[in-house]
Amino acid sequence: MLRYRMLMFKLNRLASKNKLNGVEEISLAGQFAELIESQEDADQVITDLFEHENAHVRRIGLAAIDRKSTRL
Repeated sequence: MLRYRMLMFKLNRLASKNKLNGVEEISLAGQFAELIESQEDADQVITDLFEHENAHVRRIGLAAIDRKSTRL
């Protein structure tokens, strides 16, 4: 869970500065996808990222869930 919190901190810091680009979005989505191991983890990502005010963050959440669902 510590790694998840660190990713959220990094994501929020970059989003608040409007410093997210496509490469960072893909990288962060991959890192979040690696952390999803159960339905509860997926629900947490959905809760934290899908309702975010920043469109880049919502896109990262969607990509993370999509990556994980294609690997199952």
